[in-house]
Amino acid sequence: MAIQRITGPYAGHHIVARAHLTAQGWSGEARVFRFRPQGYADAGAVAHIVGSWVHAPSELDAVESAERVARDFIPQLVTDES
Repeated sequence: MAIQRITGPYAGHHIVARAHLTAQGWSGEARVFRFRPQGYADAGAVAHIVGSWVHAPSELDAVESAERVARDFIPQLVTDES
């Protein structure tokens, strides 16, 4: 089973990042929530983000990449919500 990690809050948002294995390596994706979710499948995400490292060499690299892109995206959400 692939790993997932829940972090936050970042400017009032939480991130769930996970990895999945492709033929070329690991790929990461994340969802951003206004509340602390139980997991990636929870409803109510305000954004779905793909990691910048599409063919990462490890699960952790893929998860960290998706989480970093999501953290960088949150300021845009905060501006949009104002």
